[in-house]
Amino acid sequence: MVPVEASTGPDRSLDFEAAALNIQREAAGRAATVSQFQTNFHTFAQDALEGRVTVSFIPQSDEATTTVTGTEYTADVSASGMEGTKAAVTVTDLAEEQQAEFRAVLDAHEGRVITPATDAIGNLGVEEMPEGQLGEAEIGGRGRVSKGMLAGMSGSVDAKQANHAGKHEQGHMDSVHLSGNLVVDGQVEVTRTLYESYAELTGNRGVGEGVHYNRPGQPEDYAHAQKVGVILEEAVGRAVYEQTLTKDGDVGRLQAALDARGRGRTAQQVREGVGEAALTA
Repeated sequence: MVPVEASTGPDRSLDFEAAALNIQREAAGRAATVSQFQTNFHTFAQDALEGRVTVSFIPQSDEATTTVTGTEYTADVSASGMEGTKAAVTVTDLAEEQQAEFRAVLDAHEGRVITPATDAIGNLGVEEMPEGQLGEAEIGGRGRVSKGMLAGMSGSVDAKQANHAGKHEQGHMDSVHLSGNLVVDGQVEVTRTLYESYAELTGNRGVGEGVHYNRPGQPEDYAHAQKVGVILEEAVGRAVYEQTLTKDGDVGRLQAALDARGRGRTAQQVREGVGEAALTA
């Protein structure tokens, strides 16, 4: 076959980035685990580069839409008024310089998005979730992340968010059930807040950030939980905090340590017996 001509204008350009995203969506759609998602992307990219599947190169138009069907990566460009533009081709039919450019784009996308997104969270499952939900896990159980989140990543910021979500869920998986609520600076914090405090800090550290880092779009209750975690680490020490959350669940030890440092119950709460259940559990 005659090689596809190199782009002569914006309406004829081959959008290599869009093709990479199509492959990424297909990889997520067929993955049961994060590890499988990573493997899928690499395998599907190689299939495309070696001409085993047809690849869609969407014209660079904001109005172009994409669909993924079977093992083909196809594009619907009718909305852009570019019906005559050749969008789906076999990579081996491209000119050599175009093949090289596409390979470079796929390699860069894998290094900038896929690899950092999946770093050290390959054991997590991949499942369909409601829009806006990034992941879920049982305390001390199994965890999973959103299929849509992985499919929709477009750059390093999204990759970091996805990896943070996975590390957050691993925080829940590493946690144990707690013995009760905790009073911090006179406020009763329920066990869910304590679980989320550890998960948020685990996510932060997992992506190379400090305890005061707030992930993009962080809900207010998660931000509050993170602040509680910071207070606990500063007041009783990270080792004691993590021992409670991941080893024995003894909230009473945390309460006694907070009270001794003036960061737990008020004098009135002590007189009223607030938090005594945790101390005697």
